Amino acid sequence: MAIATRSQKKLAAMASQIAFDLEACLRVGRNIDEAEKLVKAALKYRPNDGYITDSLGWVYFKKGA
Repeated sequence: MAIATRSQKKLAAMASQIAFDLEACLRVGRNIDEAEKLVKAALKYRPNDGYITDSLGWVYFKKGA
């Protein structure tokens, strides 16, 4: 298992915050396509983060997928 660098940890924390913020935006109907792009980018840094995965689920739900 690789040890995360300080930069990777910071990016991971930012990814979680982005996902959290986007979930709030999705609840009020903001740009779904942009939200999907950003959540997927966040998921690359934290693939096992339940909050990010949940946000992606909201994107799909809002898109009717």
